[in-house]
Amino acid sequence: MNLAERAARALSCSGACRVDLLVTEGENEYVLEVNTLPGMTPTSLLPKIAAAAGLDYPALCEAILDGARLHAGLPSRAEREALTPHRAPHSSQVVVSETEPGASDGGAERSARSARRAAG
Repeated sequence: MNLAERAARALSCSGACRVDLLVTEGENEYVLEVNTLPGMTPTSLLPKIAAAAGLDYPALCEAILDGARLHAGLPSRAEREALTPHRAPHSSQVVVSETEPGASDGGAERSARSARRAAG
């Protein structure tokens, strides 16, 4: 395990983090900081490091979100998609039945009037 990984583990970091090192001419390595909230702009180091490892920006964002879901005990995107049955989209229909004039159920009549006002 390299020094950056050891530093992150020693601090119990999880998710995306960046460890900045100083490497001297004598090849001694020093940890300068462990950044647990690295930048995510196109010019930030984390997206550049991910790109160098073959991970484009959208995939990096998905990996961060999946890690957050796993940390929270929620299923990952892949797990949710595997569990969700694929159904054809359906349309919702609302049916409002009106009461006969003079009926005793005034609540249903008021509901029907409210529905007509909302629809019109």
